[in-house]
Amino acid sequence: MSITALAPSVTPTTASGAVLVESVLADLDRALSRLNGVDWSGASGGRLLDWGGRVSVATSRLAAVRLGLVAAVQAAGAAKTTGAKSTAQWLRSQGTGAGAARRQVHLAEALVEHSATREGLAAGRCSSEQAEVVAGFLDGLSETVTPQVRVVAEADLLERAAVLDPKGLQEAATRWAARIDPAGSGDLESKERAARAARDFTLYRGRDGTWRATGQLDTEGAAFVMAAIDPLAA
Repeated sequence: MSITALAPSVTPTTASGAVLVESVLADLDRALSRLNGVDWSGASGGRLLDWGGRVSVATSRLAAVRLGLVAAVQAAGAAKTTGAKSTAQWLRSQGTGAGAARRQVHLAEALVEHSATREGLAAGRCSSEQAEVVAGFLDGLSETVTPQVRVVAEADLLERAAVLDPKGLQEAATRWAARIDPAGSGDLESKERAARAARDFTLYRGRDGTWRATGQLDTEGAAFVMAAIDPLAA
């Protein structure tokens, strides 16, 4: 089965454009139904890894479609027509958790501004988690960072996305910020001081006799707590 391709100029607000979108979604639904009916157990390891990689790329590309729709829903205020107070609340009604819903809306809006990252996700060159890292890095830069430098940094991070997981990519973004925005988002010493000042940790006993913890820790504080509780979890 082939899936009908959407031309870049398709406008879903026209009758013909809407029909084409419906056709593509119907093709996609049928293709996914067929894939979900596959028994993967008889395939070789090499083929399984190849297919898994291709599905990962497709997942990223589909995430770009979803985020594009979320951005459009947000811009049009369409969620309110369903009774939801916000796009994030509408996403929650679709089965998305509260935190994830807020992050999706934020990323969807950010990708409207960051075309290279949006295109990287749409091409499957990065995951949505990696796109979130890059977009967050760009949004955090101060106005002193020129557009030309932003473009170079964004391109480098998208290239690194091929070999780094989201955590590694975040570390690379932090190094970029320290290099190009030392008095802004790259001021690590100020961030560390602020994190230490904001530390708060409370341990209290509930009525059922169990203990609960709440608070906010910096990296050093979290490492101390984890070192203390890891032996108990062993």
